[in-house]
Amino acid sequence: MTPYPLFSICLVAALPCLLVSCAPSKPTATVATAPATSSQRGAVPSDIGSRWRGARVQTDVLVVGGTPAGVASALAASRRGAKVLLVEPRAALGGDIVFAMLNMFDVPMRPNGTSSAATGIFGEFYRPLGIGFDISKARALFEAKIAAQPNITLWKRARVAQIWKNGTRVTGAVIEAAPGAPNPDLPAPQVGVEAKIIIDATNDADVAARAGARYFVGREAGGYDSKQQSVSLLFAVKGANWKKLSAYVKGVQTMPAAQRIGQEYASDVAPTTSKEVAASVTNTTPRKPVVHRLGGVDGNYIWERGEAVKSYVPRYSNIMALSVNFGRQSDGTVVLNTLNAVGVNGLDFKDKERARRQMTAELPFFIAHLRRSMPGLEKIRLVKIAPELYVRETRHVRGFYDLQVADIRTGKKFPDRVALASYPLDLHPYFKGQINPFGPKRFEYSIPLRSLVPRWIDGLFVASRCLSASYQAAGSARVIPITMASGEACGVAAALAAKNNWTPHQIARFASRYQQVQAELRAGGTNIGDGLASIN
Repeated sequence: MTPYPLFSICLVAALPCLLVSCAPSKPTATVATAPATSSQRGAVPSDIGSRWRGARVQTDVLVVGGTPAGVASALAASRRGAKVLLVEPRAALGGDIVFAMLNMFDVPMRPNGTSSAATGIFGEFYRPLGIGFDISKARALFEAKIAAQPNITLWKRARVAQIWKNGTRVTGAVIEAAPGAPNPDLPAPQVGVEAKIIIDATNDADVAARAGARYFVGREAGGYDSKQQSVSLLFAVKGANWKKLSAYVKGVQTMPAAQRIGQEYASDVAPTTSKEVAASVTNTTPRKPVVHRLGGVDGNYIWERGEAVKSYVPRYSNIMALSVNFGRQSDGTVVLNTLNAVGVNGLDFKDKERARRQMTAELPFFIAHLRRSMPGLEKIRLVKIAPELYVRETRHVRGFYDLQVADIRTGKKFPDRVALASYPLDLHPYFKGQINPFGPKRFEYSIPLRSLVPRWIDGLFVASRCLSASYQAAGSARVIPITMASGEACGVAAALAAKNNWTPHQIARFASRYQQVQAELRAGGTNIGDGLASIN
């Protein structure tokens, strides 16, 4: 299967600051007499926006990327009266959930089954879907939520062709139909969009990068190189015996000694859904034999510690099998997340295609191994492969604040906090044999608005795994529950900016303004981390 095309985005400049009403209505189109061209790539004359003679629309907020974070951004902005245009280059909303087949939300659980992180717009998806969910149900929910908002115009199979700037401020874009069949959503093959605020919800911060935002790739800012975390190819099988799988992972195994995992130790206490180590286990735990469970079960989600795959030897040197996550679907199939590849550049389409071909070729051998090694998988057969790789890391945009590992470990309660985050410092391998130095312990902390605002360009928020953070800290903040919470914050901030004629910089720099963002989020029932103990 062939992944959908990447954004084709180029820099352009200059469009005067726009004065577009926040009235709850759709973007309006006006078609000029002469068609425009997007043949020129890269930097273009600064007056390109004012000279645009093609179709033109005006909107308060332009959201690029129909990812979960993009959907959250669009919903948050539209519910506060802003006109929103949501642009997605593929045929469906849902991002990695739909195209990489991710099918679980890793969130902290209370004994009563609720979660401190499942609030706000993310909570609207978590409550009907649960921890492990059906991908088709999730896709339908993304589509239905957007369709229910009269303030949102959705253009699918549409991509950014040019970006308009006025000095350092991003002020609009040219949107064109993606290659393929004619696109009935667009009023013309190319449409100039004047936007008061843009939210980049693409997985790779494509818009921010093309607009001139500063960023680093992979581990560059850590003094290493541009290597990125391993990528995964998820796949679905039929014939799995869920009852036998559940019984297997509920079993126990004696370890000859406490097994060190980075800075943590394996525990004889059954882990939570997040596979975290019990808080009482520290690096002073004596090295003595312990008994631990082989995995865990939560409804339609099963995980195992890696016993089933530790003896597997891949055919390709860059491929490895990590502990398996199983997600049961409504059609009886089970999605597996286990096969990883290192040394893949997530920004290089050809490199991703190479890795996907290799991992696809590996699957028959790997599935044969699973049949032999894990009860419940004896009769499985491959039925589906994700159309896209699950890429965990590419760019890290430089914002007004780089989130740090220390912030996560201490549960930082930032003055400009706009989202509660809860996840381990989960760094997947950069090379074979590497072990996560942070272990699987979960941390709760807040996301500052400053980390969602690029520092060297204005007019734009970043709502994705590419937020401003060290590469290690981004290993925690990259997951969907956190990016959706960040996306909601960006949507709220964008609506306030459009209404008051503010820029993202002007909100991030002034307490009286980001406090309005916080007040809106709290009023909507979103947990932004007010209960955290650490105070900046």
